[in-house]
Amino acid sequence: MDNIKAFISYKRSDDNVLYAIKSALEKIGIEPIWDKNNVPFGTDFRSELSHWIQESDCVLVSVTSLDSPEVIYELIVAHDRGKKILLIAEESNINIEIPKSLFFLHTNNRITYRSYNSLDFDIQQYFKDKKKEDFLSMPIELNRIIETTRKIINLPNFTSHLVRKILAEALTEIQSIEQVEYRINVGIEKNFLIRAQSLFENAENVYAFSIDHVSTFWTHDKNRGLAKQYIQHQPQNTMRIFVFSTPSEANKYKNILHASHDRYGENGGVFICSLKSYKALLERFTLDVDTNYSKQDFAILVYEYRGKKYHVEAQFDESELRFKTLSLEADYKLLIDFFNEINVLNYTDVYKGDEGNIKIKRWNPDSLHRDNDVWKTDLAELFPEEIGGVAYHTVYFKELSQEKEEILLKMKTRLLNNKELLGIQYLWFGKQTRVDHAFDGLSKGTLKINYEKGYILIIKLADYPALLRYYSNTFHAKVRKDLYTKMNDGLKVLYGFWDRMKMHLQEDEEKELFEKVVEELVSNNMIRQDYVELIDIDSIISEQPYKFPI
Repeated sequence: MDNIKAFISYKRSDDNVLYAIKSALEKIGIEPIWDKNNVPFGTDFRSELSHWIQESDCVLVSVTSLDSPEVIYELIVAHDRGKKILLIAEESNINIEIPKSLFFLHTNNRITYRSYNSLDFDIQQYFKDKKKEDFLSMPIELNRIIETTRKIINLPNFTSHLVRKILAEALTEIQSIEQVEYRINVGIEKNFLIRAQSLFENAENVYAFSIDHVSTFWTHDKNRGLAKQYIQHQPQNTMRIFVFSTPSEANKYKNILHASHDRYGENGGVFICSLKSYKALLERFTLDVDTNYSKQDFAILVYEYRGKKYHVEAQFDESELRFKTLSLEADYKLLIDFFNEINVLNYTDVYKGDEGNIKIKRWNPDSLHRDNDVWKTDLAELFPEEIGGVAYHTVYFKELSQEKEEILLKMKTRLLNNKELLGIQYLWFGKQTRVDHAFDGLSKGTLKINYEKGYILIIKLADYPALLRYYSNTFHAKVRKDLYTKMNDGLKVLYGFWDRMKMHLQEDEEKELFEKVVEELVSNNMIRQDYVELIDIDSIISEQPYKFPI
């Protein structure tokens, strides 16, 4: 019976019922608990009873014992602890009045018996095939949550506050299940904002980085209210650097930057820089540029709890939020010192690294207005070589056999299946078609159409840096190699030779082999051309920023 324990509540004059119930339970392997057997003489009687009721899975009581003050106490304790109570009633006593203090018994299960023999059988039938979980008045997971959260009092305040936040969100979702239509936002961004708010608002100090292509929650319509609330709960001495891939993206964040400045711009600081400057900054502090920190937001949070300081690193990317306690190692200490260094910048200053490869500015609230050159000057300063919009990568192919056309279609599918990895926003592949009757609408003259190209692949990327990342991506290189070997038998043989000789080739020899042999052969059948949208600063600052409550 999975070690089920049953507490028997009774009054002294009902000893006969007690032993009948006890005997029936023992026959089916259920452990009976009652006061004479489990409460030692000389102990705090009620405290011990409360303990054994808590240890039990259910409570059995004869209706003839309901007039006993001790029984009433035991049943109230059992009800408070969420225990299932089973009433035992002889047929002649089935209509005994239940005391008002035990109002909760009106909805409980009853076993009605004619004799002790039938009681024995009825108890066995009731407990047949039952498990401990069947006696929980609440899900077993909820019981475990209750036990776990009792430890909150021993946790640092920032951790216990996060636990309460998670429980409050779970309660809201559970309550919504009662509604006619159940709806819940399961997005990672929404879940991050809920949890991150409690982490940040309890910190003594915050030193944070937000990267535009990671922190997309700022610009998501559904999360706008939560994002505003997140800003309003930041400590007022927060220092945050917003990192932007392009000047156009920075312009879209103007309202978000201003809302952040309103919250902590006076006592802390709101700063902006380019992705290029950010990567140079990571290298300066020996933080992993390519595989970690450039692809996630992170912050160093400082807490004080019971006279002790805690340093915590919080990290957030497209799939998860992580935080861990730090021993304040040299890199992190230097990073905190750096934030304190840039916090002395005024609105016109530009922080520049030792080699001029890092440029950071404080957000100027005057930048919110379009009728001045403040924002224009700041963008030109921060993005001197990066003015440009969307990039398009095009590849032209000459006439292909059906077999090679199918190879290209499979390559297209591989690229689409990995478009997030490659930074692809849009991909289109098509075959040139002939237009036999293309006439000018005014003169009726025939339009001249060039038919030199057979197929074209068009890929849209965010900007020029995204185009460079696309070209050098390792997965893309594998797709490229696979395409070359399938499109050209000679290249298949060459790559085979290359793979066998790789360990004997120097890096410059490999590079020369690729550039002078592989690419030259490929260029006979394929032409690459890239385009970047022409954008100047005047057109950038004329764009409407994201709507965000200020």
